[in-house]
Amino acid sequence: MTTNPINEEPVNESRNDDVQQTDDDDDDDDEQLPFSLTLGSKSYSSQIRPKTPPPEFAGPMTTWPTPADLLAARSMPPHPTPPPYLISSWLNDYPHQAPNPPAIRPVRGYRSQSTASQKSNTISPPFPWATNQRGEIQSLEYLESKQITTITGDVQCRHCENVYPVSYNLKERFAEVEKIFITRKRIMRERAPSIWLNPEQRRCELCGREKAVKPVIAERKSQINWLFLLLGQTLGFCTLEQLKNFCKHSKSHRTGAKDRVLYLTYLGLCKMLQPKCDLFTRDNGSKR
Repeated sequence: MTTNPINEEPVNESRNDDVQQTDDDDDDDDEQLPFSLTLGSKSYSSQIRPKTPPPEFAGPMTTWPTPADLLAARSMPPHPTPPPYLISSWLNDYPHQAPNPPAIRPVRGYRSQSTASQKSNTISPPFPWATNQRGEIQSLEYLESKQITTITGDVQCRHCENVYPVSYNLKERFAEVEKIFITRKRIMRERAPSIWLNPEQRRCELCGREKAVKPVIAERKSQINWLFLLLGQTLGFCTLEQLKNFCKHSKSHRTGAKDRVLYLTYLGLCKMLQPKCDLFTRDNGSKR
């Protein structure tokens, strides 16, 4: 049996066509590959979002105790107390200062003194001619009834610095002071004259120096010998503070210059010696 060669050629051609078509399809796939990686005008890699960087400092993690941790904490023994000598040494090594309490401004109100700081007006009489009240002397009538006719006080010489007593006759010396009020009260106009404001220092009986003796005035105002200074007309040696203190306790006016306060001191002492004498009463027009 013989074959026809002419019939085999078409078969080979058809196979070649299939192979060629397959190759063409492969070429088409190779040519379309670049287009599948490109989307429009931007590349695929440019559309990927960058990752957000982590925060610089992460917050502390909060852990909650478990029931087992709580039971373990309860079962642990408390911290032992150190011995006293260690505590004292620790305090000495590390001194601590207590915080200052906040400053409290006192509320301003009526100025009053506590009973503990107030001075009592009643004192022990420093002299037989003084009363138990501060800055107050007995009257002439009382002193005569007690036969007190001589008033004594201490003086000191500024040269030899010796201190010795001096005595005044009560009636004679008071008469001299009374005479000044009788003759010069209107002229003085509640101002002490120069002989009272600047009393003259007398001769020292021990060293013989002239104008050297001054009365000794106690530092404590309650111990001042007021009657002795009145009879010697030496109240001018007192300070203004001492004179104001006397006027305070005698309920007299105590403001103004020294000559005014000194005059009121003379007037007040004379009024104590003779309470019923109008000569030693202040004029109504001058009272303030």
